[in-house]
Amino acid sequence: MKNHLMLTINSAILYSIAFALVFFLNELGLIFAGVIGGLEPVLYHNTMTFTNITDTSQLIYFAGGPAASLISGIAGYFIYRNLSHDNDVLKLFFLWFYIHGLTLFLTQVPNLPFDMSSDLGKAVAVLDINQTVLIIIAITGLFFLITLGFSTAKEFMCFADHDSVVEDKTKRQDFIFYAAIAPWWLGALISMPFRLPPFEWIYTILPVSNGLAVIWSMIAVGKTKLTADDLKGYTNNLSVYAIGVYIFLLLVFQFLLRSGINFGS
Repeated sequence: MKNHLMLTINSAILYSIAFALVFFLNELGLIFAGVIGGLEPVLYHNTMTFTNITDTSQLIYFAGGPAASLISGIAGYFIYRNLSHDNDVLKLFFLWFYIHGLTLFLTQVPNLPFDMSSDLGKAVAVLDINQTVLIIIAITGLFFLITLGFSTAKEFMCFADHDSVVEDKTKRQDFIFYAAIAPWWLGALISMPFRLPPFEWIYTILPVSNGLAVIWSMIAVGKTKLTADDLKGYTNNLSVYAIGVYIFLLLVFQFLLRSGINFGS
């Protein structure tokens, strides 16, 4: 455990920062769509509201948030793939960033046939899509969500500094625990100050539920193939930069956004 302690702490801080930024971009997507639709949006530290919805057809503008999350996830993925491992902290950040972006979108898809209360659900409800088609879309979304989780196993294990750390299934599971599973829970915990005081309980627990995809990485380790070239290692020092960014964002969320910013006329 001692050898992986700094990885766990850094990963948790980066988890929290990545979630805060992805969720903020999600809300900005809603704000942008709301301004276009004349819905007079108000942005807060952990949610946003439309104050001028006069017709159910205007719910289509709720698609702005999921679209922003999906774009963030895809963009984050390509940035991650093209980053050198020389800056392992930045690379680990973008790993969490693209996981959060894709997960924030994909977790809304499987519920579409049964629950339209999510942002994506509200937008899809306007389109009046056939139930059978919704079920197919939901199954496809669930498939991609699980695939995302499985694919992260190798990405996290690339932060191992020696093949002896991940040479068998047990050691790989241990490493994934310290690199992803423990940071998921710790990162969700330190994300709570960004969410308080809550507007709705779902917005407070979202940092926890949004990390669920990494569970699949623990399951996938047994079949994940690695070579010595895949193992790039990680810094064994606490990232002062990550702590600084965390504190800065927390101040912005609590002192600038908490009272609300009105984008209406």
